[in-house]
Amino acid sequence: MHTLVFLSTRQVLQSQPAACQALPLLPRELFPLLFKVAFMDKKTVVLRELVHTWPFPLLSFQQLLQECAHCSRALLQERPSTESMQAVILGLTARLHSPDAEASTQPLCRKHVLRVLDMTGLLDDGVEQDPGTMSMWDCTAAVARTCIAQQRGGTTEAGPAPVPVELLASLRLHYVHGDSRQPSVDGEDNFRYFLAQMGRFTCLRELSMGSSLLSGRLDQLLSTLQSPLESLELAFCALLPEDLRFLARSPHAAHLKKLDLSGNDLGGSQLAPFLGVLQVAAATLLHLELTECQLADAQLLAMLPTLTRCANLRYLGLYGNPLSMAGLRELLRDSAAQAELRTVVHPFPVDCYEGLPWPPPASVLLEASINEEKFARVEAELHQLLLASGRAHVLWTTDIYGRLAADYFSL
Repeated sequence: MHTLVFLSTRQVLQSQPAACQALPLLPRELFPLLFKVAFMDKKTVVLRELVHTWPFPLLSFQQLLQECAHCSRALLQERPSTESMQAVILGLTARLHSPDAEASTQPLCRKHVLRVLDMTGLLDDGVEQDPGTMSMWDCTAAVARTCIAQQRGGTTEAGPAPVPVELLASLRLHYVHGDSRQPSVDGEDNFRYFLAQMGRFTCLRELSMGSSLLSGRLDQLLSTLQSPLESLELAFCALLPEDLRFLARSPHAAHLKKLDLSGNDLGGSQLAPFLGVLQVAAATLLHLELTECQLADAQLLAMLPTLTRCANLRYLGLYGNPLSMAGLRELLRDSAAQAELRTVVHPFPVDCYEGLPWPPPASVLLEASINEEKFARVEAELHQLLLASGRAHVLWTTDIYGRLAADYFSL
């Protein structure tokens, strides 16, 4: 049931040109509801103008698009539409490119009030991309391009001054190449410049560098940061043992709530350095992702004494590793000490494959067919073991897509 205020707001936005003209005359207390209705109904012209003239220091999607007293629809639980997101970005663009002189003529001096655009909290499952929706990575990239283009514009008599852009507490930069094993003059110069810019962040708490070549460079990257990280994602970064040894010695390890080392081979010489990291992070770690890390039973058994010391761990991701049912039994038994554990994403046991090569490449584990009858027996046994240990509330699943990594800000 919608409130009368909501229905009236929706009616006001039926004529977008008239609504845009009326915005300077409306009480600013109506702007949050106007934003939600415009975002919901894809009133892109109004949405652009709302961002352009936003009268508050903060524009937060989590606050504006949640279920509210006026409308029970929680847009945060839906993939954002491309049209609405583009309208927000266009409004931001218009804001950044407006001269200061124009700002002083706006009613209530609304422009230059906005200080923080917070787009966190939107649904972004990364699966089955719909051309009518926009992923958070695309949104972030579009906003970054908008802000960077404005900064590069410089100060001229005919144009606006550059607008400083600050990152709240999270930075996601994928496909950065800094492999020390394949240096080049241009690559070295670019990486040094990148490190210099990283050193300017004063409040960074989450860093995601997925699919970046950081072999032998993790010390340089993390040493530039001015404060300890609480979330570090280094998936498919070709890390070397020395990278993990540095991480274990760094001030970051003792503060980590979330660690993602997926796609790095932890099954050989990197196992011991990784266990060093895990030992230091044990007191704080809530979320551990180790998908496709070449962890077989022997490596898992070596990990268990350290892993079970992570008493606050809530999520453990082990998908894509060559574990057998015997290994999973050991993990389930030893994890009884982890009272906070709620989700374990485990691989299909190697027992359930036919003619599996050994050691099996991750691609085989992800693509080869399994014996459904054998796996049904595995699921039944795991369920019975959980029931017998009084942990029926703990989810053991192979559904990696339905259990993607939790957002750092929700931990």
